[in-house]
Amino acid sequence: MQSGLWLVADALANARRRIVEGRFTDSVLRSYRAAECATHMRLLAVGIHPAKVDADPSAYERHRAAGAPEAEELAFIAGLRFLASAGQLDLAPIWEHVMKLSTARNHTYLEHGYARVQRDQAQRCFELSLAICHHLADPDINKKWQEFEMRF
Repeated sequence: MQSGLWLVADALANARRRIVEGRFTDSVLRSYRAAECATHMRLLAVGIHPAKVDADPSAYERHRAAGAPEAEELAFIAGLRFLASAGQLDLAPIWEHVMKLSTARNHTYLEHGYARVQRDQAQRCFELSLAICHHLADPDINKKWQEFEMRF
């Protein structure tokens, strides 16, 4: 999981860098991706490959809640719900953050909507993502992403 933390940290650093560059919409997508990667790291830690959940059928069946529908893949929100139903995650502390980040990302013109993101919204999304990653991945994620800061 340690190498996965670097992937999360890199996505966070890129999201922050996009804010500095004035590329706010891109920053929101990268903030979302960091939170999604943190979710994937949690799934991988319990033996579930997020893109191919049946890669290890025994791990998937062991963690799948009784009566839960089968899935072929577990993206961000589906992965979080799976982890929560398996007792691997308390979703309550971050659920509102997840919904706000997902909504902002989905409404951008680079995804499903037409919204252009402004600096303050990009900053809020970065902070939401950081809180989600802190909850999912590592309390020290704030230190880790700053190690990727470009200095020039």
